[in-house]
Amino acid sequence: MELGGNDPFVVLKDADLEKAVDAAYVSRMANNAQACINAKRFIITAPVYDEFKERLLEKIKTTTVMGDPMDREVNLGPMVSRKQKEILQGQVERALNEGDASIIYGTHTDTKMKDRELENGHYFSPVVLEGMNPDSAIHEEEFFGPVFNLFKVDSSKEALDLANKSDYGLSAAIFTKDLVKAEAAAARIRTGTVFVNTFSQSGSDYPGGGIKGSGYGRECYSDGLLEMGNRKTIVRKPVV
Repeated sequence: MELGGNDPFVVLKDADLEKAVDAAYVSRMANNAQACINAKRFIITAPVYDEFKERLLEKIKTTTVMGDPMDREVNLGPMVSRKQKEILQGQVERALNEGDASIIYGTHTDTKMKDRELENGHYFSPVVLEGMNPDSAIHEEEFFGPVFNLFKVDSSKEALDLANKSDYGLSAAIFTKDLVKAEAAAARIRTGTVFVNTFSQSGSDYPGGGIKGSGYGRECYSDGLLEMGNRKTIVRKPVV
C-alpha cells in the first residue's frame, strides 16, 4: 500500500540553487500539485534561504499558468473536487492561526479566473507559507494542493531532524554538491526513497513505497513484481 506523504525537500548551503528551485517547482506542482510523492515541506539552510525563496517566488510568478487543463499552455488545473479545495483552504487558515505561519505569496480565499467559463471551477492558486511551527498539529498534515511550506533551519543536522519530524515516510529529496554528505544524509532520512539532486518521482527501474504512515510494501522494479505474486516454498529433505 502506497499512502499519503508529507515529503521533505532539503536544500543545504552548498546546493546548486538553480537546479534546486527548478526541481522544487516541478516536485510541488506535478499532477496539478495533487500527488502523494509531491514535495510538501521545503527545508532550507539559513545561508541560502533568502536566495532560494526569492528565486522560487519568481519561478512561481513567471511559470504558473492556471486554467483549463486541456489547454497545452496550462500547467495548473483545478482541484479534484470542491471538498478538496475547501479542505486545503481550511489547512492554510489553520497554518496561519494555529501554526504561526505567514503567507508570503498568493491567497487561499479567492482565486480569480480570467476565463468566465472557469470561474466556478475548483481552482486554487499557488500559496507560499513560511515560519510554520513544526510542533503544531497542522505541520503533521499533508497539504494536497499547490501550497509551498518553507522552513528555515540553521544547520544540516537541524534540516534532517525536521525532515524526519513527520508521521509520514514516503519519499525525500536532498540537494548538495557534497555527495559524501548526501549519502550520509540519505541514510539518516527516514523515508522509503531518497533522491539526491533531483525531485522525487516514480520509476520502473527502482522500487518505490513508504514507511511509517505512508504505507508498506513496494511497487515497481522486481520488488513490485514480488508484491503481485504469491511465492510458494517447497522444502525437501533427503530420504535416509
